[in-house]
Amino acid sequence: MLSEKAKEAYTDYLDASIHYCNDNLFDYIGTKLKIDYVITDSMEFNANCSLLPEGCYKLNIRSEVFEKIFKILNTLLYEKNMKFYTIVPGERKYDLKKANIYLELMHHISCRLIIYHELGHIFNGHLDYYNSLSMNQQKLSLFMDSRQNQLLPLESQVLEMDADAFAATRLIGQYTYSPNIKSINDIETTLLKNQLHALLLVIISSCITFSIMGLGYKRESVNHLESKYLPLRTRQDYYVRCVLKAYKVLNNVDLDADLELLDIKFYREVLYNIEQYVNLYHREALGFQETEIDSSNNRNEMDTVLIKHSDFLETFWKNEMRDKLSPFAYFHLAE
Repeated sequence: MLSEKAKEAYTDYLDASIHYCNDNLFDYIGTKLKIDYVITDSMEFNANCSLLPEGCYKLNIRSEVFEKIFKILNTLLYEKNMKFYTIVPGERKYDLKKANIYLELMHHISCRLIIYHELGHIFNGHLDYYNSLSMNQQKLSLFMDSRQNQLLPLESQVLEMDADAFAATRLIGQYTYSPNIKSINDIETTLLKNQLHALLLVIISSCITFSIMGLGYKRESVNHLESKYLPLRTRQDYYVRCVLKAYKVLNNVDLDADLELLDIKFYREVLYNIEQYVNLYHREALGFQETEIDSSNNRNEMDTVLIKHSDFLETFWKNEMRDKLSPFAYFHLAE
């Protein structure tokens, strides 16, 4: 159970995230949404959102997910894990004070990825789309449970990836924005070297967040045309592509600059290494065997056919979904 201090901090995350998205929406079409939220200790999934009968939205977050992210990052930033620490600041000398500040910063990013994903379902009109189909209001929520998901498989996949794209854009807009980098560096000089360094921290923190939701657990292969939810590793690949595109667009990046660090092929190799750190935590701290939880268990989820399917979903959204979503939707699949 969360302490009052921790609950207050996570409440601040939620308030700030909702405020940030509402400000963006107001700038876009001159309106804001009413969104309530609850941080709960008893919930089957990490998070979900719902449309209430009175017309406002509700976001539910399981407190355990915040705590789990913190524990993993805290362990990975110990001095004994110098390889991981080195990739965070890009420095070879361990600094405990900096490690703790990076811990807080990366924890912010990781938690906000989860929050922004759920807000993406709200701000991009997904719940209103559910409502337009006259579905049972008691089931009008977006759970990671196909039994409670009445959408067609391709529609469901599109909305999940659309919410990921929303989160990618919000994080890049927030953490690579030059005045925000300056504010962070006021806490500790050169904590963020530049915008590209901020981009790398967003991607690393995001990979950790995706990993705690099951990237290393062995699962059966899915029929990508019939499943309501794509494997997280497949979604992560598309999410990182959205992060890279948002970074280039929002920061007017010269496409000839830092080609490797702006290439998804680079991250398809690097993120596997980051993921291995998280799986190592699961094995050492939680007692899993390597055969139970390891990135290699699910290599099929990065098959070319699944990556190409992500591109197909973008086309499907443009042709079949875009005009059906709420008019206040203002960011979609990597568009």
